[in-house]
Amino acid sequence: NVTKINASTGAAVNYALPVGASGSWGIAFDGINMWTANWWTNNVTKINTSTGAGVNYALPSGAADPYGIAFDGTNMWTVNNSTSNVTKINTSTGAAVNYALPGGATGSYGIAFDGANMWTANFTTNNVTKINVAAGVGVNYALPGGASGPIGIAFDGANMWTANFPTHNVTKL
Repeated sequence: NVTKINASTGAAVNYALPVGASGSWGIAFDGINMWTANWWTNNVTKINTSTGAGVNYALPSGAADPYGIAFDGTNMWTVNNSTSNVTKINTSTGAAVNYALPGGATGSYGIAFDGANMWTANFTTNNVTKINVAAGVGVNYALPGGASGPIGIAFDGANMWTANFPTHNVTKL
């Protein structure tokens, strides 16, 4: 399920995900709806924030284990851990297309938008990938020495930040 928590009062309401959605890992907001990345069922769920009703959209063939999900202002994107790719999903229709991550980018968990590009945190290869949202083409950037295993990634308005699991530190890019 997903839980909606009132930011002022802390009151919480649980909403069940529709049948066929399981293993939700990531969640993102598109300005109207919440979306979950469901890694057990290789799909995403679009959730109406007023009613909690959800609809599932299957990922295209070749995409598996979506962990992270992020909104680029127009489309939702998932990062697909075991297939080393990302999926761009039309928020109105659910139509989706996969883009391969460049060689040397595997084991991706996190994804974030910087206002122009999507970025993935690639745990296995100790790097991040910057993806042009129009073309779906990516470039890898290595983490500096002393940092490895980026799991999460976020944008602060000027820089990307990764949370690095095994080294228990963060990296500012």
